[in-house]
Amino acid sequence: MTHAPKCLILHQGALGDLIVCLTAVLRAKGDLHIGLFCREGLMPMARHLKLAEPVYCVETREFGRLLSGRTSDHLRSVFSGYSTIIAFSFSEDLVSGIRRMAPCPVVRVPPRPEAHFRVHVADFLVHRLAGIFPKKDRSVIFPFPCPDPASAGPVLIHPGSGSLRKNWPPDDFIRIYRSLNHTGKACGWVVGPAETFMIKELRQKGVKRDDIHVLNGLIDFISHLKRSSGMIGNDSGLSHLAAFLGHRVIAVFGPSDPVRWKPLGPGALSLRPETACTPCFEINPENCGDPVCLKRTTAEDILTKLKTRCFV
Repeated sequence: MTHAPKCLILHQGALGDLIVCLTAVLRAKGDLHIGLFCREGLMPMARHLKLAEPVYCVETREFGRLLSGRTSDHLRSVFSGYSTIIAFSFSEDLVSGIRRMAPCPVVRVPPRPEAHFRVHVADFLVHRLAGIFPKKDRSVIFPFPCPDPASAGPVLIHPGSGSLRKNWPPDDFIRIYRSLNHTGKACGWVVGPAETFMIKELRQKGVKRDDIHVLNGLIDFISHLKRSSGMIGNDSGLSHLAAFLGHRVIAVFGPSDPVRWKPLGPGALSLRPETACTPCFEINPENCGDPVCLKRTTAEDILTKLKTRCFV
């Protein structure tokens, strides 16, 4: 029987944020044998990759009641199995609710630095975790080996993200698709359930129906990724996950800041053109009228990178 891990992680963020957090925990702690509270949709992925054991849902009603000062015998029992609880949260009320029931130290760590602080979020978190875990080598650790660079699998294209503001123009992805098809290289498009509205435009512009796959969860994405030679995408959770798993990834950045959010992995590359303006995604409610930060990266730029990084 596996003994219960001593450190419990609580994280309420989306996929990309969670992957960056776990990257930091890995660097700070040295392994990922932890307990984890996360969003329900991320639980199968965390279990499948053995990132934590056990994995709990952070979106339950009883967990939400912690904010109002209520207690839960079930959560009290869960918390009692750990020597440290780390809540990656901005909510002091949530942490206060956990402290009322937990017999161990409960530490609140902001899940990211303030928007003007231009340092990678993982580095920020490692610094905050240094006082919690014993001192060790804080160098970058990647738990998954990079696949064979000579892979003959298709190039995956993911044209979406968690915000339309961050999406590179679809026409540029389509130019890459057409160019690769012309040279005989297979391409596969992956879209999440919330991105199916993109399919109509892709079909109208010549993308074959059989080349488009609507993902049935993150494990489905991981399965496609394993059969691919790499992925092209935006600043998205899937780009972060693919990079974390060691795959070749080219992530196109625009209004979001790669200094803070670039996917981390041995095969990851993030592209953003030099502009006179500062990345504004986290400080402005909408993009400017002429988002040159997205327009100046061209399909030709990506095609060149595909060749030099052994995608094709």
